Amino acid sequence: MTPETTSGPVAPRAAHNTAIPPTSIRRATHTRSVSGQTALPIILPGLDDTTARKPRRTAHASLFPPSTTRARWLLTFACPACRSWHHGYADSRETAGGPRTAPCGRIVTIKVARVYRAEGGAE
Repeated sequence: MTPETTSGPVAPRAAHNTAIPPTSIRRATHTRSVSGQTALPIILPGLDDTTARKPRRTAHASLFPPSTTRARWLLTFACPACRSWHHGYADSRETAGGPRTAPCGRIVTIKVARVYRAEGGAE
């Protein structure tokens, strides 16, 4: 066997592997070296072109107004990630909704489903 012939696929040499790493990791079907030879495929388990970021979980919350013992708005919600009930506080009715880190550590989007009024009808 002469040095020019090889058996099987040939991986690119280290000198050809000097490219800047990509900013996003994707599953490649094949790569080409500088010399034009087809290199071995790069297979990363769980990462492919169809992998997308999961949508953020939405929690529907009940919002309670400030009272004599509480200066801020109280919101209670069932966490869609851990299936437990959590509570949180907001400075105003408008800032109660939106992305928030739940006490269990997951990021959820709070959607205010119902707003309760204070004891006299005033908010």
